[in-house]
Amino acid sequence: MRKLLIAVLCILELQFSNAQTETHDFITYDTLINLGYANLTYRLRITRPRNLFTSNHPDTASRPAIITMPGQGEMGTDYAKLRTHGPHYWLYRNQNHVIDSARGWDGGVSLGNGKHYPILITMISSSTWPGARENYLVLKYLIDRYHIKKNAVHLGGLSQGAFTWSSMIAYEETAGAETGMKIVTSLTLLQGTASELPNPYASWSRGFNAFGVWARKYNGKLFGLEGNFDGRDVWRAQVPMNNNVPGSAYFAFENIGGGGHCCWNSMYDPNRTNFSSVGTLALNIVNNLFHPNSMGSYQAGDHIFKWMLKQGDTSLVGSGTTPPVAPPVVLTVSAGSDQSLTLPVNSASLTGSGAITNGSPLAYLWTKVSGGAATITNPSLASTTVTGLSQGVYVFRLTTSDGGSIKSDDVQVTVAGAQNVLPVSNAGGTKTITLPVNTVSLSGSGSDADGSITAYNWSKKSGGSFSITSPTSASTTITGLEAGTYVFSLSVTDNRGGESASDVTIFVNPAIGTNAKQIPGKIEAEQYDAFYGVQAENTTDSGRGQNVGYINMNDWMDYYVNVATTGSYSIRLRLAAIASGAKIQLRKGDGTVLGTVDVPVTGGYQSWINVTTQVSLTAGSQTIRLFSLTSVNWNINWMNFSAAPVAPLAPAQNVNMPVTAISTRIEAESYSTMNGVQKEFTNDVNGGINLGYIDLYDWMEYPYNAPVTGVYTINFRVAAPLAGAQLQLKKGDGSILSTLTLPQTGGYQLWQTASVTVPLEAGQQVIKVYSSSNINWNFNWLEIVPPAEASPESATVRMMAMNAEMIGESDNEKATEVLFSAKAYPNPAVNNVMLEVNSIEKGMLNVRISDISGKVVKELRVVKNAAGSFRVNIAVDGWKQGLYFVNTTIGNFSKTLKILKQ
Repeated sequence: MRKLLIAVLCILELQFSNAQTETHDFITYDTLINLGYANLTYRLRITRPRNLFTSNHPDTASRPAIITMPGQGEMGTDYAKLRTHGPHYWLYRNQNHVIDSARGWDGGVSLGNGKHYPILITMISSSTWPGARENYLVLKYLIDRYHIKKNAVHLGGLSQGAFTWSSMIAYEETAGAETGMKIVTSLTLLQGTASELPNPYASWSRGFNAFGVWARKYNGKLFGLEGNFDGRDVWRAQVPMNNNVPGSAYFAFENIGGGGHCCWNSMYDPNRTNFSSVGTLALNIVNNLFHPNSMGSYQAGDHIFKWMLKQGDTSLVGSGTTPPVAPPVVLTVSAGSDQSLTLPVNSASLTGSGAITNGSPLAYLWTKVSGGAATITNPSLASTTVTGLSQGVYVFRLTTSDGGSIKSDDVQVTVAGAQNVLPVSNAGGTKTITLPVNTVSLSGSGSDADGSITAYNWSKKSGGSFSITSPTSASTTITGLEAGTYVFSLSVTDNRGGESASDVTIFVNPAIGTNAKQIPGKIEAEQYDAFYGVQAENTTDSGRGQNVGYINMNDWMDYYVNVATTGSYSIRLRLAAIASGAKIQLRKGDGTVLGTVDVPVTGGYQSWINVTTQVSLTAGSQTIRLFSLTSVNWNINWMNFSAAPVAPLAPAQNVNMPVTAISTRIEAESYSTMNGVQKEFTNDVNGGINLGYIDLYDWMEYPYNAPVTGVYTINFRVAAPLAGAQLQLKKGDGSILSTLTLPQTGGYQLWQTASVTVPLEAGQQVIKVYSSSNINWNFNWLEIVPPAEASPESATVRMMAMNAEMIGESDNEKATEVLFSAKAYPNPAVNNVMLEVNSIEKGMLNVRISDISGKVVKELRVVKNAAGSFRVNIAVDGWKQGLYFVNTTIGNFSKTLKILKQ
């Protein structure tokens, strides 16, 4: 049994029988419009002639309509409020919501030729911001269904309703189409306007300029009110209109309810008949300093509804007119276009539609005509979804009816079987062997997301002679290999005939013989015995020759070496890189990791620097591999292996040294906070990092514990290519200690030392270095020298001179091998801690000890006169228990240790 549902709630409100110029036997009811969009409906409260759809009746004649939309804040989701906003509010003036002509408005508007009764529609959308195209479609539907005069379409909006209807003027289906403005006669905007449209319409929208086109080409008329303190920019619509057609737009500021965002029903009041906005202002109409009022076509004595009707066709309709011949009723239905889909997709959206020329409500019913099992989710809607489909052909039927006529249309849905997902082959990882080993085991595998693997097949793609034991098994053995590179492919087949393949590479290294590189000794990078992914190229480094370049992630070079004796070796690598992040891993031939090296940024692929690390090697012939761990490219020219020095301890000597009155050097990059600066590598003496890109208003802050109150000398290591660079030295509170004009050094890596004297108070404080000119400069370090009369706090320093054997360079390279290590014991410590430093570099040793909050608790500067090792005994009794950080720096080398005070 076919079940058709037709639901229209119709409430007969009042039958007018008073003798008027225009017939008005009207009814009022609520109804719902669904244009076929998911989750988008329009609720209407409509007052119209009772016999609007009665064939051959005079009231079927077209008449004007006032269509209003309240604000979202007033309606919410309570559609019962449609009767309490706009025109329908003034039709209901008693508690029972019954039209009371004595106390309220009967919906009539008196013009010069008699009293008119327009159709009244108050509507709201289920969407907070319905699209302009959807609003246009529903407006066209209302005009056609309710016989609205094409030149008497009067729109009004409150707040969000005004935003919605004003976008109708700017809406154009295609560029230049002027789609929305063509069907609107007048527009009333109360405290709201907008011209924004969604894409794609926004790309060709004219915005508020569309209002000028509407006035000029379609005689559009505007009535706009804006609260004096509301700021909803209603004035923006009237400007282009009056510029194109003077007098086409009324606009005024008002202070009803204090001039805020409120009181719309007060503006719609049929008894409010004076909106004079120029000259002598009406009650509640005010001037605004920023935008002028304009009278437009408004005349004092008219309420808003009267102003609306006067802008369009004002001819009367009713029994005195000849009713039009009713057209034949035509019912149409469409089930939509045929569809095709492929599993695993097993659902389809069916988009149907129906139409009837007399505007009667329609009921819909979807049924399955043929095909396998399926579920229709909403069979009584024009558009629905069918789910649970299987392979095959389905036919679905959409039937529609107005309660008398019935019509159907079919749509076909073809469901194809799922496509085969190809299997996945995995031939395993790269293999490397060294002759005389000439056999490799390959362990492959295959997987299939929608089936199973039925066959395996190994084959050689490239390489020399070989033998394979089980070519049709997942795992196999390759024998009889010779020196060179092989590529084998593993093909897998699934149960539906799908195939895929993957490759594995086998590197067969020649046997290690008399050509092995000797360690200790220097090895040129291009003298590898096997490699992957790299290229040799000419180098501009000292000695010229070639380097290895184009080294990227997972690239590697193998070197066959003969290590003279078992022990610890220092490896100096000659490296170049233009970006940070490159890492090298040193491995044994069996893959064991010997060590990892970070490649510094050198500024270019031919700008070279020596990087040193230390590894342990066993005596004998073996393979050493350099493996690239990251995707950052780097170059290498050579590597030099040397035995690590052994330094015997000499007799100890106790020395008492003043420590707090010694000058303190702070690296520029050791700021606690900063603004606007960047770190970069420096070419200054001892290398390291400097700060650059220092411009006007940039700054750095450094904590400092001054030992005494007095005048300090502060030395700045700076570089500036231009004259005029300047810094200010400030306290932590911002007060200026001194201003220093920096020397013009001629380049950002040409360094000079500039000095200034400043008064400092004893104790912990913050020193701020502030750039006070717009000339850029670079900054490497600052040195704070206390006054000579500072009272030293003595610390016991125990130094042990140690001899160290310098390892000579067999290649006469200018670079000197630098070794550095530091350790502290006992750890944890109670009264004293011994700091032992081993370095073949001599010079100033800086020791800074800070607690876990970063506060410096002690600083030492000790001159190291000879290469070797020494010990510093530091008293820690009296310190708070906890964790401390000991930073030891000499030359380019630095190390931070942790000690625990108990």
